[in-house]
Amino acid sequence: MKIDYPRHAASRLHAQLLEQRATFLNTIVASEAEVEEFRRHKSRVEPIPSLADLEALLDVAFFSSLTQEERKSVVFSLLYCDPTLAVESKWPVVRFASDLPFSVEQIRKLSPATDPQAIDIGVYPSNGELAIWGTVYLRRSQPGQRSFPPGLSFVSHQVGVVTVRDGLQDLLTFSHGQLTFTETHATFDSLGLRQLVGKAFHEDRSFPDRYTSAAKIIDMACVALNGGVGATVLVVPKGMTPKALDQAKYGVHESTRETLAAALADSNQIDLVRSVAQLAFIDGALVVDEFGMLLGAGTMIRTEQTPDFAIALIDPAAPSVPHTQIALSSFSGGARHRSALVFCYMNPGALALVVSHDGVMSVLVRPTQEDRVLVFRPFRKGAPLSI
Repeated sequence: MKIDYPRHAASRLHAQLLEQRATFLNTIVASEAEVEEFRRHKSRVEPIPSLADLEALLDVAFFSSLTQEERKSVVFSLLYCDPTLAVESKWPVVRFASDLPFSVEQIRKLSPATDPQAIDIGVYPSNGELAIWGTVYLRRSQPGQRSFPPGLSFVSHQVGVVTVRDGLQDLLTFSHGQLTFTETHATFDSLGLRQLVGKAFHEDRSFPDRYTSAAKIIDMACVALNGGVGATVLVVPKGMTPKALDQAKYGVHESTRETLAAALADSNQIDLVRSVAQLAFIDGALVVDEFGMLLGAGTMIRTEQTPDFAIALIDPAAPSVPHTQIALSSFSGGARHRSALVFCYMNPGALALVVSHDGVMSVLVRPTQEDRVLVFRPFRKGAPLSI
C-alpha cells in the first residue's frame, strides 16, 4: 500500500488492535466479572493508545528516523508503557525525575543512550499528553537470549523505515512510502525461520539438535543483517561435496573447525560465533556444514552454464498468500542473490542466507523433492530473529 506518512495508517491499525483485543477476550471462559477484571489487567499491561496518540507516535517515530545525531542516523525503539507498571513489575528501568516532551528533538538527543536491540525509550500519556518518562532495559536470561516487555513498540533501524510491534509480533512496516501490514495469524517468526533452516539438516538428527544448530547459524547471519553489511552464508549437509563452489580463499585449520562446532553447541560462546560470522563480510561466501563446522570463507560460487530454473518468492510475513513464481532469467536481484540461487539449485537440501546492504535478509532453499528454489524474503534489519 502506497501512503505519504505512517500516520495515515493509524486508523486501520487502531481498529485492528481493538478487534484483536475483543477477539481475545471473547475466547475467555469465565464469569462476566472475571472477564472484566482480566480486561482491566490486559489494558494496563498491554495498553492500546487512543487514535490521536497513535497518530502522534507514528509521526514522531517517522520524523525521528530521518534525523541524525553526531553525523549518524538515529536508531531507536519507543515502548508505549505505563511507567508505574514497569516499576511495580521490577523491570530494569531508568525513570527520569520529570517527564520530557515527546518530540523528535528529544528522541534524537536520547538515541545515543539507547539500543533498539536492548534499550527502549518509554512513552506514555501524562496530564493528557504523550511524554517520555525514561528508558527500559530488555531482560536477558543468558548471552544471546532476550525477552520483550509486552505492549506496542515503534522501532526504526534505518532512515525512513518504521516498524510497529506488539511484543514479538510485527504489525506493520512503513518503508519509504510503502506500507505493509503483517498477517498476524501467519507471521513467520524466529521459531518458524529456525524450523525452515532445520529442514535442510539431516533427518536422522533430533529436532532439538537441528533447532540448536539452526538458531546459531541464523545468529551468524544476523551479525551482517544488523550491521548493514552484505554477506552470504551457505549451509551444506554433512558429508556433501557441494557443486558449483570454488576452493575457499581462506581455508580453516582443523582445530578451528572443532572450536567453532563446540561454540555452536554452547550458548555461553556466542562471542566466538559472532566473531567468526564476520568472515562473511569479506568477498565470497562463508560455508558451514549443518553442524556449524566451518568449511571456509571467501568462497566463490560458479554460475556459468547454469540452466534456467523456477524460483518461488515467498513473503515470510504472509506465507499463506499465493506466492510469485518466476524463472531465474527473470530474476532482478543482485549478483549475491543470483549466485546463491544457483548454489541452492545445484545442491538440493543445502541452504543459503543472503544479507543485502539495505538491511534485508533472504533465506533460500531447494527442497530435495522439488525442481525449484524457494526464496523467503524480506527478513528486515533489526527483526527479532537471532538467538
